[in-house]
Amino acid sequence: MNKVSILGVNFDNVTQNQALDKIEQFITEKRFHYIVTPNPEFLLKARQDKEFKKILNEADLSIADGEGIIKAAYYLKTPLKERIPGTDLIINLMPYAEKKNYKIFLLGAKPEVNELTKQILCYRHPQLQIVGTDPSPKFSLEDLEKSPHLFDQLIGKINRSKADILLIAFGAPKQEKFIWKFKDELQVKIAIGIGGAFDYISGNTPRAPLIMRRLGLEWLFRLILRPSRIVRIFNAIIIFPLIVIFTKKQ
Repeated sequence: MNKVSILGVNFDNVTQNQALDKIEQFITEKRFHYIVTPNPEFLLKARQDKEFKKILNEADLSIADGEGIIKAAYYLKTPLKERIPGTDLIINLMPYAEKKNYKIFLLGAKPEVNELTKQILCYRHPQLQIVGTDPSPKFSLEDLEKSPHLFDQLIGKINRSKADILLIAFGAPKQEKFIWKFKDELQVKIAIGIGGAFDYISGNTPRAPLIMRRLGLEWLFRLILRPSRIVRIFNAIIIFPLIVIFTKKQ
């Protein structure tokens, strides 16, 4: 697959259908794979965190989740084919999972959000196999490095479920570092860091109207809904483009 690099982070230049095809391919292979869904916030964090950048760049599939990524790629004259929001990827993966009997494990978010996400997905896809759920454990990145034994019970639960696909909603970089730390212990075929997808699928957090998403104005909807996100949004829509522009001129 062609790669596009933005601020030193590589993206696979794929459409959503091509990404789903790659997931099907990964399922048939006999090794562990992981998928990342970077947005502008990821790239800003990766500039300060070399381990995080390494994890993103060694992923088996890296898809552009963020209008800012698409615009940056266009500005750098290395356009990406399509923006693939993590939530949409998961929603569109479910018919494949139902048809192919892939087993799914939901990890992260609040217990009630997990359960509602499971109910909604299984209502839409009656034969879908969601074989386990677990809420976000309270942990720090330091715990991952210094006390991995704290996660033995959780890893055991995931492995006993015989899941093929692990969907992890810890937020970045926790979810990616969790995957990286336990990639040799996890017995799933694929792990995907999906951020707030469970909140969107469950309806716990409303998604922007389709027209706003298509116009790249999802950030405005989120700001109206949660003004406390202003710093994160400022970083994504102001700081990130400025760094891309400045870096190109160097």
